[in-house]
Amino acid sequence: MREPVLPFEYWEVERGQRKLCRPLLYALQHMVLPQALFIRRPGLRFALLPDAGIPRDLSNLMGHAAVRCLGTQGWPMEVEDIQDDPHYYQYVAGLEQYLVATLHPLSGHDIWIVRMPPPLVAPEAVFAALCNPFDEPGAHPARPRRYVTLEFGDREDAHFVCEWTSDGKHVNLGPSPRLTVHAFASAVAAGLGPVG
Repeated sequence: MREPVLPFEYWEVERGQRKLCRPLLYALQHMVLPQALFIRRPGLRFALLPDAGIPRDLSNLMGHAAVRCLGTQGWPMEVEDIQDDPHYYQYVAGLEQYLVATLHPLSGHDIWIVRMPPPLVAPEAVFAALCNPFDEPGAHPARPRRYVTLEFGDREDAHFVCEWTSDGKHVNLGPSPRLTVHAFASAVAAGLGPVG
């Protein structure tokens, strides 16, 4: 295991074992993206849909995640302290190079898969699926809005499919092998069921 990138990462001891903590990724994967989906934040549309030829940009959502990290062990207390730190921008650029969002229209659902930086520890996600994020309330046929992740377990061959519900609960849906982007999107579509 590599050393933490200070002050943005740190060691935590869990059950007698050292665990690398990357709070920025945790905040993005387990707070910002699900909340953006369920609260219908405009930043999600901006992050996923290209506008007038401008490519997708997930950095806006990363900025929201950074605000969530303020005051976390080692992190600055104020936004201004991050904005003035060139190491922060280097750190974020290293993570953002992996973030890619792709649309997978399957079984009548619009499933956006966000590829994450390679996970190092549980519960970092390999992928996050944002299901039907742009449906308007009351749309017919009604399609469920769901946020599903493929999360790294405690070993390279141990992954878990999990879901964050609209009321903020984290549900483990069971173990999974490591999946490709398409295989994960297909599994999520199968879990959603047919539309109509």
